[in-house]
Amino acid sequence: MAAEIVNPARGTVLQIGSPYSAPSYSSIAQIVSLDGPSREIGTRETTILTSTSKTYAPTIFDGGEVTGKLLYDPTGSTHSTLETIMAGSGSLLKWKVIFNDSASTSKTFDGIFTQFQPTGIEVEANLEADFTIKVSGAIT
Repeated sequence: MAAEIVNPARGTVLQIGSPYSAPSYSSIAQIVSLDGPSREIGTRETTILTSTSKTYAPTIFDGGEVTGKLLYDPTGSTHSTLETIMAGSGSLLKWKVIFNDSASTSKTFDGIFTQFQPTGIEVEANLEADFTIKVSGAIT
């Protein structure tokens, strides 16, 4: 069995795509950190009165969320796009995370941009923003 490779996180990108069947993607600038997607399979309890321990069965997939932090530029084009999305009523958009490995492995999903919060507003700090994307449907 081949050994697993340790890949650097540096170079991983988050992209936002046009809401079409063949989307065009743009990278979100100045991302400092990303977490997710936080995938999980739901469960339902199947324990019966004669069970000696709790039992469960799988239900459906939940793509969870993608969260991150970026160095915020209020006049930057991709950050302005995120602000515009937040000012709207929420739209289902195309998203892609591209990992920095030899195959440029990616995770593509539909998601709703649900949270955008400028942070780090201090004298000796960078202006940053935290964000959240709620995954809707499958991740491919």
